[in-house]
Amino acid sequence: MSGKKDKWGFWIKKNTPELVGKTFENSKGHLYTVLNRLTVDRYLIVFHKTGFITSLTNKDVKSGMIKDLYAPEVYGVGYMGEGVSKRDTPLITKAYATWSGMMRRCYAEWERHKNPSYAGCVVSDDWHHFREFLLWFEDNYIEGFHLDKDVLSPVGYKVYSKDTCEYVPRHINTLFTNTKAKRGAYPQGVYYKKKNRKFVAQVCNGRGIQTHLGLYDTPEEAYAVYMKKKMEVSKKILRDALNNKCISDKFYVKSIKYLENQLKGEYECLINVY
Repeated sequence: MSGKKDKWGFWIKKNTPELVGKTFENSKGHLYTVLNRLTVDRYLIVFHKTGFITSLTNKDVKSGMIKDLYAPEVYGVGYMGEGVSKRDTPLITKAYATWSGMMRRCYAEWERHKNPSYAGCVVSDDWHHFREFLLWFEDNYIEGFHLDKDVLSPVGYKVYSKDTCEYVPRHINTLFTNTKAKRGAYPQGVYYKKKNRKFVAQVCNGRGIQTHLGLYDTPEEAYAVYMKKKMEVSKKILRDALNNKCISDKFYVKSIKYLENQLKGEYECLINVY
């Protein structure tokens, strides 16, 4: 072969420019620099912003057809990292759908306008990396269960993290559902019956069946009855779930306190309004 060798002993093709030390830009606008030449047609490159290092062919170096796997491209926060694809297995596909859904609810501006209840919700820094979330998901995911973050989060915060998330049965998750946006002027468990000119209190047994709790002159009276019965029913449902190993001890204890605070908070708002 005619020509000369580079400092690593590889033959340099005629009219082929030396790439080491040169900087390029990929299709997302991320800059990377060629660090070293590994083989006759393969180079080591580093991305400026994240420090991600990988190797490319001569052709790919010039074309910019390479992704920075640590660039926060999922709703401006999340990144995939190395060694995993969102389509590797059905379980990983489910994990990715859950993870990207968390990112959307917490960081997509249009989602926060659509669902104001997610205002202030965040994902822990380590879970910005999909692979880190996947490791937790593989150990904790239960088919048919729902991911709950509210009960285990510190009071006043809504955080998706390995310390604040737990998969729980759907009927447990719905115990804490606040339907304020849908139920109108009166608190949960209360509605006005025109025929009797009274306020009706009713409570759900956790599986979609409503129990009538009587008629009352004011919404405050009706809600007080509802609140007491709601706690009674919920404690039994949670105890059964604990005994059947559907929830952890930690979740059981925290959920009772969480529900008490939720109900008392709504009662305080109610007496201030009526």
